[in-house]
Amino acid sequence: MINVVDAPCGAGKTEWAISYMNAHPQEAFIFVTPFLSEVERIKQSTTAAFYDPQHYQRTDLLGGVAGSKTKLEDFNDLLAEGRNIVTTHTTFTNATPDTIAILQDNSYHLILDEAVDVLLPLNDIIDSANYRVNKKNVKLMLDNNIIAVDEDCRVRWTGGPQPIDGEERHSFCEVQRHAENGNLLLIDGRFFIWEFSPEVFSAMESITILTYQLEGSFLCPYLQLHGLNYTKSSVCGTYEKGFELAPYMVDLNQRKEWRRLITLYQDKKIADFGSLSATWYKNCVKDHPKSQEASELRRALRRFFIAVQAKPYDIMWSCPKDSRNSIAPGGYKLIRELTDEEKRGRSQVQQDEYADNNGLRCWVASNARATNSYSDRHVLAYMLNLNPNPEVSKYFGKQGASLSRDTFALAGLIQWVWRSAIRKGEPITLFLPSPRMYKLFTEWLDGKR
Repeated sequence: MINVVDAPCGAGKTEWAISYMNAHPQEAFIFVTPFLSEVERIKQSTTAAFYDPQHYQRTDLLGGVAGSKTKLEDFNDLLAEGRNIVTTHTTFTNATPDTIAILQDNSYHLILDEAVDVLLPLNDIIDSANYRVNKKNVKLMLDNNIIAVDEDCRVRWTGGPQPIDGEERHSFCEVQRHAENGNLLLIDGRFFIWEFSPEVFSAMESITILTYQLEGSFLCPYLQLHGLNYTKSSVCGTYEKGFELAPYMVDLNQRKEWRRLITLYQDKKIADFGSLSATWYKNCVKDHPKSQEASELRRALRRFFIAVQAKPYDIMWSCPKDSRNSIAPGGYKLIRELTDEEKRGRSQVQQDEYADNNGLRCWVASNARATNSYSDRHVLAYMLNLNPNPEVSKYFGKQGASLSRDTFALAGLIQWVWRSAIRKGEPITLFLPSPRMYKLFTEWLDGKR
């Protein structure tokens, strides 16, 4: 049974989930969230003990190091013990056939805070560049029968009639690992995609997904593709009296209030910035950082910030990560310098997502979600035209599942905007230079989508 609690940011979804888990101490839960800060929140808010998987150094009898224990191994051990678990999307999506076997022997209730990434380009989840796979590698593996591909695009590792030596072999270990776990797809004989194992969902006693605009995520066609049916609910209540689930309703009245809080800025000096898609950014900005297009975007951002008299600490803006330095206007790159304590204590996530050398960025990743870190920002610029990964869309289409480009784009934009101060009911000013994104957003606010 899958229940999707589809409600706006700040509606009380997580608070309801905490109350539900506290009211059912006899059940075993797995709570999965995108961020470590939410892991601590769940541990502190639940009456039953919740454990978060850790990476351990094993010691021998003399106190020396005798190897290590990964987070996934600890996750599997906690499952086998029947513990309540709270963990991140990253740890959860690393599930292996061993994880599935343990889940099948237990009765766990899964609560997913935000839609988890269920399909990703393989290279996006490989940390080391040495193990990433290119088209030449794919051709070599196919030509030498190292891999085989089924009709549903799933890759099987066969190893080939004889081992291949040299540098190419070095790159194949990630392909082998994911293929043997049943998580690897090959699209059009050239593009590897990692897929989260649907058997993990099937092994759960029940599943609750806390999100907004599920139909705009890859999770929706993924559930459709694998025959995982779901129902939708809304959540109602107050922080003082508590929250409860209710029959699903479209949030038209709430949108009217948001329409009052959002001022949409329009730049009349430039009518057309270009498509602003990821491909456009690569061709016009990333590969040509001093191009006219990069300069125009940089000037447009500066005009916007000056027009609304924005201070750096009040700003969040987004574009593809590898183009941000090319269009960031001077004076609006960093919010402030980091303190010495922050420099020493920042996590890798903080360095990657919002810390830039020794300062906090104004730039916020376009896929930021399920975090309150930017709820003090009132001036927003979303400088891109969002589209789903074409290879992932192609895979869904071949398998008979559908994903709307516009619904995907709108859902991503809404998630990003609701990282800001509007989640606290405070007014914001938003710049959407893409005509398509502007149209989608205004139609949604006006209840036409």
